[in-house]
Amino acid sequence: MHEVIEDKSGPHTEDMRNLTPISAQTLREKFGSTSYIYPKIKAKLEAFWKEVKDEQSIKTEMDNWASIIRTLYGYKPDVSLLVDHTYLNILTKIIVYLKFAGNKPDRTEIPKVINGKYFIEKGITNFSEEDFALWLLSPQIEDKSFALFDMIMDALTNYDFSEINEDIFREIYEDIVERKERHKAGEYYTPEWLVQLILNDVFALWEEKKGGVIPKILDPACGSGTFLYHAIRHLIEKGISLKNITKNVSGIDINPVATIITKANYLIAISDLIEESEEITLPIYTKDCLKSPDLFDYNVKIEKYDIVIGNPPWVVMR
Repeated sequence: MHEVIEDKSGPHTEDMRNLTPISAQTLREKFGSTSYIYPKIKAKLEAFWKEVKDEQSIKTEMDNWASIIRTLYGYKPDVSLLVDHTYLNILTKIIVYLKFAGNKPDRTEIPKVINGKYFIEKGITNFSEEDFALWLLSPQIEDKSFALFDMIMDALTNYDFSEINEDIFREIYEDIVERKERHKAGEYYTPEWLVQLILNDVFALWEEKKGGVIPKILDPACGSGTFLYHAIRHLIEKGISLKNITKNVSGIDINPVATIITKANYLIAISDLIEESEEITLPIYTKDCLKSPDLFDYNVKIEKYDIVIGNPPWVVMR
């Protein structure tokens, strides 16, 4: 038996007609910092962390995570930030799974969703690459973690993930990771309407100059992936194939939770094109594009980008 977190939006049902359509606003309201669910999950994650924090393998992984975050924010991160990042990580994975599963989840799949094997079996090679949340799968707390995943699943299955037409993670990321922390790293998120306005202008100019040529697109500070999500949707509407999308649309961010969320948005954007037999490597990279000497060498040969777009980090380099 596992504890059920009641979602005040309505009872769970498998009838799609009774599910609430998911949106960025709904996700923030029902799972964000002021929600009924968030403090319960965070308290459990903090308790789990106390049980495993001294395991050597976990300490090594967390030291790597902390080093990245120290570079990002300029100070050693605390447990609260680790727990928030972990919460966003597991919430994101389960949402992508529900999108793929058509709101008909199989609970036995959830451990594979969290450790990434579910996505690898679907041919997605790197969704859970460099995954800092795998500390939850320590044998010492594994059963408790699985019960926690079930709790989150119970709450999420009140919502319909079949029709998503926006970056649904942007608002909850802005909400969970405090503004002062994001702004220290130069993270200023762009409103959806402005993203679409910019992309409309950029694609119109590209069509005028290059006609039917597929542009190579890079967002070098991709954040939650809002620009990339809408760029991909535009290309799909133009009939561009999955192979050409993954070959030509790339993103970079220094923040590991941002790149997990961007990969999730990328998968949601291309979900209708994914075939079981097709192997996919998502061209999203956890790197510092301002300092990295290998900017254009992430195991893929991209000699030139036609469109570099996004909202760069507004911060002085330390």
